[in-house]
Amino acid sequence: VQSFIDEYCVTILTAGEDSLTEDNNWRIWRTRDTDPSNPYADGKWRWMLYDTEYSLGLYAGDKGGNFALDTLAAALKADSFNAGLLQKLLENEAFRQQFVLTLQDLVNESFNSARTTALLAEYETLYAPYMPAQFNRFGPDWVVQWMKPYDKYFRDQVNQIRQFFKLRPSQIPDFLQKDLNLSQERGTLTLTVNDAALGTVQVNTLKQLDLSGTWCGTYFADYPITLTAVPAPGASFTGWSGDASNTAPTITLTMNQAMSIQANFDLG
Repeated sequence: VQSFIDEYCVTILTAGEDSLTEDNNWRIWRTRDTDPSNPYADGKWRWMLYDTEYSLGLYAGDKGGNFALDTLAAALKADSFNAGLLQKLLENEAFRQQFVLTLQDLVNESFNSARTTALLAEYETLYAPYMPAQFNRFGPDWVVQWMKPYDKYFRDQVNQIRQFFKLRPSQIPDFLQKDLNLSQERGTLTLTVNDAALGTVQVNTLKQLDLSGTWCGTYFADYPITLTAVPAPGASFTGWSGDASNTAPTITLTMNQAMSIQANFDLG
């Protein structure tokens, strides 16, 4: 179930239009044999991203293209098996909650504009030297004939993706509120740890947070978020401080206001 949610949320975020609304460009996989030592070798079906070309505003012009396209609304109206599965599952309150939390997790972390901008810059630097050979071998012909130097065309295309990633995250909360009838109440969580070497915090589905500094994420008040303190080997969790005072390693919060919370760890 989480795999399906992850795949659908990523496709919504990247505006993968044909995968959302048509019986096209989606795949599922499973292992034939089970292996207790491998959490993925359990015979369950999982979703995978497949053919993501129709995304990131590729066919929608420059300046971020279709960054404001409400792909969640499109999926809720589409007449396809893939979209129909999402529509029926959203009638289940537990699934609906997990879907909303996961989409917010992805906006706050994986598709945070600072993170995507940095990653895109890495790939831009990696691939730029190969662009002349790419265009000369594979075209398209109009690029070869009219767009020399290829560097400019390549940079322009990357800038379009960069603009999409910069503008897209701010649109998702509006989609959730409008399409799933969420309240307007929301709050921003500011999260720290007293020593990043001694432990970290899992926020909902987010397990690999970098807490060497301050982490921030905004959530709707409709569904409580879950924080779990995870001490490093040899360390122990001593409690939460700030706007939450508790020694339980797992707590839930209703984000109807801004909150600042610190997880505290100690050796031994």
